[in-house]
Amino acid sequence: MGRLTLTRRVAMSLLFYDLVGEDDRRFSPYCWRVRLALWHKGLVFEEHAVRFTDIPQLYGGRFRTVPILADGKLLINDSMAIARYLESAYPNPPLFEGGFGEPACQFLTDWCATEIHPLVAKMIAHDIFTRLSDDDQVYFRSTREKRFGMPLEDVQAGRDLIRPQLAAALSPVRGLLAHRDFLIGRAPTFADYIIFSVFQWAETMSDYSILDDSDGVINNWRRRCASLVDAHATPSAGAALQSPRA
Repeated sequence: MGRLTLTRRVAMSLLFYDLVGEDDRRFSPYCWRVRLALWHKGLVFEEHAVRFTDIPQLYGGRFRTVPILADGKLLINDSMAIARYLESAYPNPPLFEGGFGEPACQFLTDWCATEIHPLVAKMIAHDIFTRLSDDDQVYFRSTREKRFGMPLEDVQAGRDLIRPQLAAALSPVRGLLAHRDFLIGRAPTFADYIIFSVFQWAETMSDYSILDDSDGVINNWRRRCASLVDAHATPSAGAALQSPRA
């Protein structure tokens, strides 16, 4: 099995803005992708935890979402854009495998947004709400109930019926992993981080298992990807950095 060799390099100007819930829970799947990419590159960075309601105050209201990466005076928003920047500015070790790695990651990003994230959100929406600060709870309930067209409590009420849908939607991932350790290449790349971050999102904010324990192919892959989390987690990190329960 391939493993990523980590060498820490100092990039003193790197600031990473990350979404945070109660008890220092770092839960955004998009922010998880960036954190994993920074670790993958062996970069030292300063992390700024922000709540949903803090984001409009950053950089004069220039951004509506995180992650945001600041490298000196350069500001980059959007996880895929940040990954491209890191690959250009700090090329080793590479995040994308070969010439097809970057377009494959763009496909996975779009696929997750349309096919995977909506299913997971329906399973953990109210759990997320309960793990936010008071101000963020007001924001989250208002925006998500408008999105779903129903109370958050009702959104996840049928999650036991949604879980098999998620398992079916992950069939392409399961097929790729049936005969290899990682999605692309012999070691984890950004392609793995895109999918792995979905599970980090769920596990950080919910006690509900979004995938059946019997799904050995994906759960074993999650354990392999977790080595990067385990390498950086500290006892003081609390719920911020979790490796899989699977």
